[in-house]
Amino acid sequence: MKLEPIIISLLDTDLYKFNMNQVMFHKHTDLIGEYHFKCRDENIHFTKEMFNEINEQIDHLCSLTFTKEELAYLRNIRYIKDDYVEFLRLWRPLRDYVQTSLSDDGELAVVVKGPLFSANHFEIYLLEIINEVYFRMKFNYEELVEAAKIKLEEKVNKIQNGTYTFKFAEFGCRRRLSRKWQDIVVSTLIKTGNCIGTSNVYLAMKYNIKPIGTYAHEFVQM
Repeated sequence: MKLEPIIISLLDTDLYKFNMNQVMFHKHTDLIGEYHFKCRDENIHFTKEMFNEINEQIDHLCSLTFTKEELAYLRNIRYIKDDYVEFLRLWRPLRDYVQTSLSDDGELAVVVKGPLFSANHFEIYLLEIINEVYFRMKFNYEELVEAAKIKLEEKVNKIQNGTYTFKFAEFGCRRRLSRKWQDIVVSTLIKTGNCIGTSNVYLAMKYNIKPIGTYAHEFVQM
C-alpha cells in the first residue's frame, strides 16, 4: 500500500450496521444479497494507481478481526445479544465477497455478493476506503485539511455564540475526508456540548460518547 491503513478497527463503521446485521444473523441467515458501488457525482475518474490502492486497502481490511476490547464494548450495548457478539468474535471480512473493476474511462465498479449476514458489513468500510484513497491521491491532502479546519472552526464559533442552539449527532463515516479527519471533527464537536454522539462505533468507544444509529433501507429490503 502507498497509503497507511485506512481501516484499523472493525468498529470503524456506522452503528446501524450492527443493529441490522444482528437481525440478519438471528432470522435471515439464508438470504444471499448483492450490492453495487455507485458514485453519484459526475466526472469522477479513478486512476489505475487509485484502483490498485483501493484493492490493497480492501486486502488489509480483510486481515482484521475484532479485538477483545471491541467485543466487550459491543456486548455492553444493551440490545446487542451475547450470541451475536460470539459470532463477531469468529467473523472477519471475506475478500471473496468483493469484486472490483476499472473501466478504460476511469469508472470504478465495486460489487459485494454473498450471505447478507456476513457480507452486509462491507458497505461502510468500502465507502471509507474509496473516499480516502480518492481525495488523498487526487488532491493535495494537507490543503484539503486546512480548508476543512476553517469550516469546522466556523461551525464551532456559531455554536459558541448561540447561532446554532440545536443538539446533533455526527454521521460522517461514509462521506469523510479521512479516518484522521473524522477523529478530529468528533473530538472537537463533543467539546461544544451540542454533539450528543456519533454513528462511528470506534470513535464512540474512543471518546466515551453515545453510539447512535437505527436502520437503513436495506433492513426493509431484507
